[in-house]
Amino acid sequence: MSPELSRFERQADEVLRESTLWPLWIVVIVHAVAFLAPVVVFALRDRGIPALAALAILLVGTGARVRGDLAARGGVGLLTRMLLATWVLACAAAWGAARWGVL
Repeated sequence: MSPELSRFERQADEVLRESTLWPLWIVVIVHAVAFLAPVVVFALRDRGIPALAALAILLVGTGARVRGDLAARGGVGLLTRMLLATWVLACAAAWGAARWGVL
């Protein structure tokens, strides 16, 4: 038996599907990428303890979110897809920043 979706998850799905808020979500994702990309670069290139700890905490939180979504829905919802897309974009931005010497 799978747990039911929480009130937050139901409301988040409704808000994410509202097309008038999509520009806001784009801005939120871009800011998240701007935060995550340096964390990824500093953790993987410089191997700094604070950056590695931050990356580990963020990855564990993301994994918990994905696992919870899979248990509740049997698949990933829109919020989890946005979270995973943010990680993909952050890794691409981190690669580009390290490749061209920005960070």
